[in-house]
Amino acid sequence: MYNYLDFEKPVADLEGKIVELKKLAENGESVDVGEEIARLEKRSKDALREVYRVLTPWQKVQVAQGSDGFTATAWPGRRPVTPGPMAPIG
Repeated sequence: MYNYLDFEKPVADLEGKIVELKKLAENGESVDVGEEIARLEKRSKDALREVYRVLTPWQKVQVAQGSDGFTATAWPGRRPVTPGPMAPIG
């Protein structure tokens, strides 16, 4: 499951509605939700485009880090930086 950032909430809400409608369609509880799903998917795509069009510099950093945030383990093969005395350079 994707963890949405706070400024992506409008998109998250639309995606949640799409998932609910798809579950209803799978269970046969709804007559025809195909048009509604297509309409919501278009609105979600447009909302995402609009959100990303006006990102602040900090929001761009958040997107670059990913929804789960940046961790040292995100870089395989590199040791995490541990606090301690700095080695002399040169």
